[in-house]
Amino acid sequence: MKFNLISFLAAALLAAAATTDASPMMRQEAEAGCTLSGTYSSSSGLSSCSNVVISNLKVPAGVTLDLTKLKAGATSDTVSGLTVTGNKIINSDNGLRIKTIIGLKGLVTNVKYINNQLTNVKNAIVMHSDYSKSKGGYTGSATSAVGIKDITISGLSGTATNLYDVLANPSVVSGWKWSGITVKASKKGSCKGQPSGVACA
Repeated sequence: MKFNLISFLAAALLAAAATTDASPMMRQEAEAGCTLSGTYSSSSGLSSCSNVVISNLKVPAGVTLDLTKLKAGATSDTVSGLTVTGNKIINSDNGLRIKTIIGLKGLVTNVKYINNQLTNVKNAIVMHSDYSKSKGGYTGSATSAVGIKDITISGLSGTATNLYDVLANPSVVSGWKWSGITVKASKKGSCKGQPSGVACA
């Protein structure tokens, strides 16, 4: 199934490019399908890919591995088939993040985060169903109808202030499988609305 991947590292990476040499940048590699690896000096959006693989990137300060929102202007869309593996996220507010927009419908599914490493991030794992486009932030009320399903985190190490920042709509989330999380965090953080199989322990 094809999808549009919007705001995945996009604005933050563009901002970082001006100050960080060899910043990892998004671009679609026609020859390699939809695989990003290493570092890039130019960028564009990823779209219309059946599967996306992002691997072995060094993500600089201020940048997040962030699967944020649906296609601009869409009221319903699907993001499916993303693998994020072997990346390093350094001095960022968030490590791995999925946030969905209130007032929209759709689905984020079949996302795999494998063996990623964090250094000095504020929030290691972020899953939110309460993002407001008009406010440009979280509302505190997880009412987004966008499903967040079949999310795998297998191997996440490093350091963070908060291990979890989860506020999900329990009626639209399922199939989260998290294992091998060894992040050394100052605080556990908070979890609310996650599927029953995820203890956030």
